[in-house]
Amino acid sequence: MYISAQTTPTHKPYWQCCGSVLKSYHWLFSHGGPELLELLKELRGIRRWSGFVLFDLSVIDFNLPAFRSVTHMDVYDDVDSDAPSTALLCAGLSALPALTHLCLNRGVDGQILQNLLHGCPHLQILVNMWGDRIDAIAAAGVEDIRYVVVVCDALDYWFDWEVGARGGTDFWAAADDFVRRKRGREIEESCYLLEKW
Repeated sequence: MYISAQTTPTHKPYWQCCGSVLKSYHWLFSHGGPELLELLKELRGIRRWSGFVLFDLSVIDFNLPAFRSVTHMDVYDDVDSDAPSTALLCAGLSALPALTHLCLNRGVDGQILQNLLHGCPHLQILVNMWGDRIDAIAAAGVEDIRYVVVVCDALDYWFDWEVGARGGTDFWAAADDFVRRKRGREIEESCYLLEKW
């Protein structure tokens, strides 16, 4: 399901009808504002979240029932180590009971990445996504087998998102395989760059 800034509370009846669909597909993409928070209170059983979580310098309420079952979260917001909302974001992510896969986009301080790897109790994969190879290579290296840097530009991202939503091999599946191969010593444990899948 795709939710945009044009989605309003008047769409609530449609959301209520889509509850079983969301539970079947387990995907939600949010590109909306704080007015959508009321709609989120109605949702249950979301497994995958792709979208923004920072609204008006505050973090979305990760205690909402919608987030209790989220296993895969792709956070679009910039995670700035100097921003007051970053500590709240990291605390919220660490409190998600089912979170196993987390993706942060663009430059993220290495210490924040380490804190998330240690603070999220069930985290199996931490992806740092970059739009181009040069920036990805220069990304903060983190010494953890679960850390993966993915190169995926904006156009490829939308294609990849749809492939994943339809059950195909997306960057999440590729990252799972990449880490499995590192654990099996097919790839050096220190290797973190995943460019193609």
